[in-house]
Amino acid sequence: MKFDPIKMELGEGLPSNVIDDDEPNIINIHPSDAWATWRMELANQIEKTIAALVGTIIGRLLLLKMLCGTHI
Repeated sequence: MKFDPIKMELGEGLPSNVIDDDEPNIINIHPSDAWATWRMELANQIEKTIAALVGTIIGRLLLLKMLCGTHI
């Protein structure tokens, strides 16, 4: 029998995806106002960055690449 250091370190093995009835399960996930605000601010920041880049040659090339895919 071979000595397997990983098995020895893990003991019984990796944890399974079996649900433990002793732990509460997540039933519903609702977005928070903080998450919605962060997401909107990020979208606005990305939009401003793209708008600023479009005015440059590099920005135009990057925009063209995004719109056409990677085969330009």
